[in-house]
Amino acid sequence: MAVDVIAGQSNSVAKDSSSSEQTKPSVNDSSETSESEPSSSALDTAQKSVADSVVATAKWLDSFFADPEYPNTDVDVRLNLRQYVIKQESLPFEYKTRIDGRIKLPNISRKLDLVFAGNEDEESGSDSFNEGLQSSDDNPTLGLELLNKRKPGNSERFKVGYRFGESSYYLGGRVRRAVSFAERWQLRGSQRLRWYHQFGWESQTLVELDYLQRQQSFFQLRLSTLWRDDRRDELGTETNWAVSYIYLRDNNQAWRLSWSSDYHTEPAPRWVASQIAVAYRRQIYREWLRFEVQPFVQWQEVNQWHPEYGISLQLNALIEQ
Repeated sequence: MAVDVIAGQSNSVAKDSSSSEQTKPSVNDSSETSESEPSSSALDTAQKSVADSVVATAKWLDSFFADPEYPNTDVDVRLNLRQYVIKQESLPFEYKTRIDGRIKLPNISRKLDLVFAGNEDEESGSDSFNEGLQSSDDNPTLGLELLNKRKPGNSERFKVGYRFGESSYYLGGRVRRAVSFAERWQLRGSQRLRWYHQFGWESQTLVELDYLQRQQSFFQLRLSTLWRDDRRDELGTETNWAVSYIYLRDNNQAWRLSWSSDYHTEPAPRWVASQIAVAYRRQIYREWLRFEVQPFVQWQEVNQWHPEYGISLQLNALIEQ
């Protein structure tokens, strides 16, 4: 789906559902108003343009930061390769390679995808906000996903697959909804419910509030919860919240300031970790290749809340066609 975003109240947003490419938002354009008293139709057009810009900018940021929570489902092949190098002052260097993707199976159904991921949190969004805060179990998954897409941002998915690290088959579904309001705001939410034959039920909830402050500035507030049958006595409901301020320097680079924290309800309700990070990401050499550097400071309950400093380097190749 192609989405063009042009700054200024008098411009419009164009969408083409036949294309799988996503046009970057223009962050340096300016507009001029020739009429001192615009007509009501012009005001309506301007209002719709601003509202559409929120949706379009959010979609572009999802793609630019390769957010695993919001994959592009309009392409036939999507491959996301991430190579990490993470260093904390009290720990040795940590190297991670993660790959996930989806392939449409047109001979069976245009709504059926083969989906694979290189770690357990393939759709948790944790890579985009707190990679240094939480480490996944790195359990690869493979599955078939049936997608019923009603309109942009609204969909239902049914998925059956296998998680290798835990040797467990699973089946379940996800419902996703999105709504724009007050011109510059967008609310997105999803609920995923799965059943694993090895340990039982798993529930994941995600709520995200997006605000387009200016054409170059974007604010995100994300709240996610995770509950698993096998962890209910040890961790209870795991809650993560993250607030981010993103500045688009131009179409090829962006800054992100984020603060994220973890909260567990068992064996006693408490905060267990918090992190502040500054990330700089830019496109290098090719449109599909991006590099990110993210210094961070982290506090954890297990370390008596003593601050620990670290840095994360990421090379991200996102190929879609």
